[in-house]
Amino acid sequence: MEKILDAYIIYNWKTSSVKIVKKKPKRYNPFEIPIKIHIKFMLPEPKEIEAKGEIVIPETQVKDMIIEGLVPKKEEEEKWLNF
Repeated sequence: MEKILDAYIIYNWKTSSVKIVKKKPKRYNPFEIPIKIHIKFMLPEPKEIEAKGEIVIPETQVKDMIIEGLVPKKEEEEKWLNF
């Protein structure tokens, strides 16, 4: 995969500060020097990771989950009783 960076390095020779901007500034101070850069990055293609597995749920656990789903919780029970 290829990525390209087109930007400007703005070097302030008085303060020795450096900043990078995507677009060339329309105005800059007299101590700043804009330097155009064009960098091509060659990046490797990311590998897809695949997870495989198997989940086994015992029949008794499935029955318990079904029963828990059918029996209302105390908060829900109180809400319906106070309705």
